[in-house]
Amino acid sequence: MKELKVAFDFNEDADVLHISLGTGEPSYCEEIDDILLVERGYFSGQITGFQIMDVTYHRIQSVGVVAFVKKALKEEKNELQRYLTQKSHDIPLIIQDRLSTNRSLRKLLQEQEQEV
Repeated sequence: MKELKVAFDFNEDADVLHISLGTGEPSYCEEIDDILLVERGYFSGQITGFQIMDVTYHRIQSVGVVAFVKKALKEEKNELQRYLTQKSHDIPLIIQDRLSTNRSLRKLLQEQEQEV
């Protein structure tokens, strides 16, 4: 994995701390909660940085980048689990559909072989 070049930039006027992971990829922001915004790459969908709002108001003294990554990915993991659970209910239908399609195809092929 490529080594990240983490950079911190604090905007005192806006009271926002920007943490860049140095990917250089154009990004968009996703709100995690009232304090944390996650930046994701347009192309890769990977985390490219964070914005922490109201830093001095919330008296944030230090930032653990790993903790923010885990927090950002927690909801993504939960969404994936919900999606997979929902889709797992479709598996028997998909299998049944494939089996019936295969049976129909085999029957058609057998009929064509008999004609030849």
